[in-house]
Amino acid sequence: MSEEALGFVDEWISEHVRPGEHTSDDNNTQAKALAKQCLADASAEGISELDIKDAIDDLTEFMAAAIEEANEREAHRLGEDEEDDDDGEDDVDDGGAEPAAGSDRQ
Repeated sequence: MSEEALGFVDEWISEHVRPGEHTSDDNNTQAKALAKQCLADASAEGISELDIKDAIDDLTEFMAAAIEEANEREAHRLGEDEEDDDDGEDDVDDGGAEPAAGSDRQ
């Protein structure tokens, strides 16, 4: 049953933990709330809290790690997007206009 419980939690996290929506705060308030909701949803699906605890020692810590991972992946993705845009050239379109008088640009 713990494989079913672990699969449920993994799927639940993929559906409910989105980057930027949650932060990993010092007292894990959001992680605790997510863990509580996950347990309620699991119970509604016939998976007991004991089954979840057998699969995952500390669900709150597991949620906190999931939040952190989602946010890190998003930050990495955004960093890659910025690197793709940074080709070393000005992205400003000056329409081919000549530099203004007194400008050092040639």
